[in-house]
Amino acid sequence: MLTYELPSVPDSPPVLARGPWTQEARQRALDQDVLSHVVEYFGRAMQARNWSPWHNLPLEEMGQMGHRLSPDTIHLVEGFLGVEEYVGDYVQEGLTIFRHNRTRRNVQLQWGAEEARHGIAWELVLLHSYARTETQLQTYLDQVRDAHWSVQQHPGIESQLGGTAYAMVQERATYFYYQELRARIRHEYGLPTEFGPDSIVLSRTGEMIMVSQ
Repeated sequence: MLTYELPSVPDSPPVLARGPWTQEARQRALDQDVLSHVVEYFGRAMQARNWSPWHNLPLEEMGQMGHRLSPDTIHLVEGFLGVEEYVGDYVQEGLTIFRHNRTRRNVQLQWGAEEARHGIAWELVLLHSYARTETQLQTYLDQVRDAHWSVQQHPGIESQLGGTAYAMVQERATYFYYQELRARIRHEYGLPTEFGPDSIVLSRTGEMIMVSQ
């Protein structure tokens, strides 16, 4: 004769997940959570990422050390300059997606203001390292602006969720790229790979942009 053992019954009742259950209530909860993160983001922007490419970069030291940069490193910096110059297209697309969401719209505006410094910083690096002339940089920037970036080039990011996921991965990837570029520059300068108080030369520029990411 077969016997069966009944499953044990827990002493305490199961934990019930509390709402919100309606779509409207869940949206309000999400908006409140997003707002709390945005408040923190704006605070960090003012306290930890408040720098100017025209006022806080060691331009004179770039001129002294820039000749040590290899052609490959110069091309990498120029490439990142080109990518950063599309910030206007990125922000424009974001404003279109989040036009009816005040909090996320404001994030796009603040993010764009911070990102705009990156391209300028890389331009100053190339100029003050004597790697590119003003004429060469203007020609390059004109070529970059001839192309337009849009979300249609990346299927799946035209929605709010897709755009958020793309931005999250893209920002982390860019941080990694700049971290590697900073280490490369420090190596070519003859400095330890790990950043320290020993110098504030060009590698400091990569450090500041990484913080912004």
